[in-house]
Amino acid sequence: MNVSSRLVTLIFLIGLSSPVVLLADVSEATHVLQGNDRYPAVSEGQVTIYAFKPDFPYKIIGEIEAHGMAEPSALDQLDVFYKPTGEKEDMDLAMRALKRDAASMGANGVIIVKQAQVPVDDSASERRIVGAAIRY
Repeated sequence: MNVSSRLVTLIFLIGLSSPVVLLADVSEATHVLQGNDRYPAVSEGQVTIYAFKPDFPYKIIGEIEAHGMAEPSALDQLDVFYKPTGEKEDMDLAMRALKRDAASMGANGVIIVKQAQVPVDDSASERRIVGAAIRY
């Protein structure tokens, strides 16, 4: 029996004896467009994130709210050396969702308006980011 089939057998046996919670990362964003102008989508790589208002002319085309919450996989939960996910992973997921949504709107950038790590229950929290989508 090779290593991978032993691992599958172990997971199967554990699954029979006790529940294994399957969790997945959560990363999503929603937006509200401002004005009547619509723009073609751009690639995520063309979207720049700004911590402060840039010092060049731009137009606000909407507002985006993104959130990210990293969760361990079923295999991570079985690993005795697993290090729990943290705020950095939550931030990375929220930023990816923010850029993905901004790109779909045709924004060249997003100015971060506010962000916070928010508890969602006794043992978990998520990163929430609100930004102004801009064109320049």
